This record gives sequence, structure tokens and C-alpha cells, in this order.
Amino acid sequence: MTSQYSEDNLIEQTAIDLFKVQLGWQVELAFNAETFGAGSMLGRENKTEILLRKVFLDKLKEFNPNLPRKPMMRHTVNYPKQGVTKVTLRNQF
Repeated sequence: MTSQYSEDNLIEQTAIDLFKVQLGWQVELAFNAETFGAGSMLGRENKTEILLRKVFLDKLKEFNPNLPRKPMMRHTVNYPKQGVTKVTLRNQF
């Protein structure tokens, strides 16, 4: 039993409710169940990959049907390899 004041109860479950119930988003609870590699649950090679490439590319194509595929792929492939901190800092300064 978790405390009513735990991080799980106050933050995680509240966020899951917001995304799943209120916004109707698909939510995957993968903390202890995620696998890695080809055919894995979320399609990540390892836990350092911050971008779900397949989902991201599918949505990018859906929202931008006239965008050329080559530039889209180049930026998508390079982004996660640079690391979120470097990209964020570079974009701020």
C-alpha cells in the first residue's frame, strides 16, 4: 500500500490519469517491463534513447505530409545522439 503523500500517488498517478483518462492518450507503463532492441516494447535500443523514433516519425509524417523525407530523417536521427542537454543549451544561446 502506498502512502497518500507518496511521489507515486501525488505525481505519477495524477499524470497518468491526466494523459490517459482526461486527454485520451495511449499510456505505456514500462518502468519494470520495458525491453530493448528490435521488436521491443517501445522500440528503443537502450534506456538512454529519449526519443521514440518510430512514433515520432509517424506523427511527423502525419502532421507534415508535404515535408521531404530526407531532411526529416536527418534531424530525427541526429537529435537523440547529441543528447538533450547539448541540444537544449545550443537552442538557448
